[in-house]
Amino acid sequence: MKVTVTIPDPLARETDAAAKALGLTRTKLVRTALEDFLGRRREEQATAALGRCISKCGADLSEEDEAWITLSYRTMCQMLDELDAEWAELERKRISRKRR
Repeated sequence: MKVTVTIPDPLARETDAAAKALGLTRTKLVRTALEDFLGRRREEQATAALGRCISKCGADLSEEDEAWITLSYRTMCQMLDELDAEWAELERKRISRKRR
């Protein structure tokens, strides 16, 4: 999907300079930055939800309960990362086919 975004000139210049220094296109740099930002945002939201869960249970959680919650959280984050990678690969393939 093509999206038009307006950004301030200094940010555009810095983006172009960073892309050039990294050997990336502007599009690839922006896509990577968005994927990273949104991944961290999802992780922060999951962490906040986990914190709310633990706060509600308070001292009632055993060490085993906390361990299970932590393991579940890590597993969920790993699954989301894997899904993100799969989605990004499918999107790259779709765009590649479209250009042919």
